[in-house]
Amino acid sequence: MRGWLSVRTFIAIELSQETRLALGRLIGELKPELGRVTWVRPERMHLTLKFLGEIDEGLVERIAEKLKRICGEAQPFAFDVAGMGCFPNPSRPRVVWAGIVGNTAPASELQRRIDVELEHLGFEPDARGFSPHVTMGRVKGSINRNALSAAIESNRERQLGSELIEEIVFMRSKLLPEGPVYTPLARLELGVRSI
Repeated sequence: MRGWLSVRTFIAIELSQETRLALGRLIGELKPELGRVTWVRPERMHLTLKFLGEIDEGLVERIAEKLKRICGEAQPFAFDVAGMGCFPNPSRPRVVWAGIVGNTAPASELQRRIDVELEHLGFEPDARGFSPHVTMGRVKGSINRNALSAAIESNRERQLGSELIEEIVFMRSKLLPEGPVYTPLARLELGVRSI
């Protein structure tokens, strides 16, 4: 049951402007071909580490403190954004995504630590496991599956950006008719231990 002071939140890695622009160009190419997909605006694109949903506002500070400790024990890392795919599969697509490639182990370890620490506050680990990706669009109706399969194949090696990750963001998401508005609740630097 929602408290009267609740906020919708998630924990994410933000992407560089260059990568977001490249993702926007890819979406521009896909739009005419695929059919009914609600595309994410490039400025809202990110890599989600954990979606928390509606939480009691009183938990915000406790979560931020746990994230600060986790991030203080981690080091900056890098990965590339490349290629595309869909969940769950091309015959029943629901989400169109761009891939996270290269050394994904640091992002996976960071996500695992967040899951472990936040479980103590009552947040269940994601039963599906962590599959790092950037959501580009959500399928909302009939889609040209042949065009989707062709797009996945032709963009398999497409480089969309290289990211150096030095912080994560604890984000508030406010749902509005024109789309979500994201507001950082806390920015947590990697490798900076609290005294």
